[in-house]
Amino acid sequence: MFSYLSDARRCLPELDRAELEDIVQWFRDHLDEPACMVPARVARDSTGDDEPSAVCWFRARALQHIARARRLSVLVRRARIAIIERWSDEVPGEICSEDAEQVAVASFWD
Repeated sequence: MFSYLSDARRCLPELDRAELEDIVQWFRDHLDEPACMVPARVARDSTGDDEPSAVCWFRARALQHIARARRLSVLVRRARIAIIERWSDEVPGEICSEDAEQVAVASFWD
């Protein structure tokens, strides 16, 4: 969802943009960037050009982060950008990095 914020900003009215910026600032203050977004074992295609990149998942116990992400998704949807919430009880790939709030995972299904 965070990768769509620039597009959302262009489409939202001023009041929604202000709320979006407040939420983004909260994440800057309360969420560390993952230490690594590439798995230890990099599987490349035949050209050697593809380097997998991870997707970040919030841990279920990161309630404040999830609540703000949900609100952020409402704002992004107002900009006509489709956002889907996913839950998983299993780690959906190879862990690249993790902390108390999130897990960066390279998918097994790429």
